[in-house]
Amino acid sequence: MDRRELVALLGSAGLAGFACRPNKEPGDPSLQRAQVGPPYQFKALDAHQAATVAVLVDCIIPATETPGAAAAGVPEFIDVIVGEWYHPDERTQFLAGLAELDQRSAAIGSGRFLELDGGQQMALLETVEAEAFAARKADPAAPTPFWLRLKSLTVYGYYNSAVGSLQELDRPAIPGRFDGCEHLPAARPGGL
Repeated sequence: MDRRELVALLGSAGLAGFACRPNKEPGDPSLQRAQVGPPYQFKALDAHQAATVAVLVDCIIPATETPGAAAAGVPEFIDVIVGEWYHPDERTQFLAGLAELDQRSAAIGSGRFLELDGGQQMALLETVEAEAFAARKADPAAPTPFWLRLKSLTVYGYYNSAVGSLQELDRPAIPGRFDGCEHLPAARPGGL
């Protein structure tokens, strides 16, 4: 099964079969990628929230033959969306969703989500996903649950990144070629 089939399966079957990569911090060498300029500085997410988002996005789109969502820059993308594009109430809801995940993790294990083992993380995320879909079905007009927002941002960010479009899908976002210095003929009288 390739990743495209797996993403399609996510929509209908949820997270079954995924394995999380627990305890990955943004500075972990396995999450590094080539960068031009200084490393990204998170603005909307603190260090713990950014590390949690990095693990969560890799639970949604893990590394296979191609890099996973964290290595594709999805945590940085989510930080920009949450910090610069979300309305304050959406930002509050998103950050509250991350905090609630840590609270629920403390009830399962000895600490926050990052401190759970992969199996505990997976069990919690499957429960969170089932609850999110049930809440959405019960009241479609209610605000989108945190987990569904995160999944949507992850898929959108990944497949609009260089890794997702060029390595995974093997096609540029805009097909064809770009000729930036193309000489244009003089305009004809009377229009084109």
